[in-house]
Amino acid sequence: MNLVKLKTVSHIFEGEMIKDMLAEIGIEVFLADQNTPEHMDIYLGYEGEGVLILVDEKDLDQANTFLEADKKVEDPVVEVTENPMKFPYWIWIGFAAMLFIFILYNIWK
Repeated sequence: MNLVKLKTVSHIFEGEMIKDMLAEIGIEVFLADQNTPEHMDIYLGYEGEGVLILVDEKDLDQANTFLEADKKVEDPVVEVTENPMKFPYWIWIGFAAMLFIFILYNIWK
């Protein structure tokens, strides 16, 4: 088995996600330098080289093809027809009245 670099990612969770996705299609993945990015930024103020994602040389083309195809898949867009943060008008009137009373109370105190 000859391991080659597929990709470098910033965080271990991203590497684990890619590892799991590729494992589902039968590609064995190894992660190298898993602890470097998390610890380097503490001392140097930036992230290190990152987590290396390594695959067998014979699986490199299939893994690259899979990752490129995954980039092209778009997340579904959900359109909201009504504003979920919209309060009934009477709540705003009650809030304004309470604020007005609070201000008057503090002025005439």
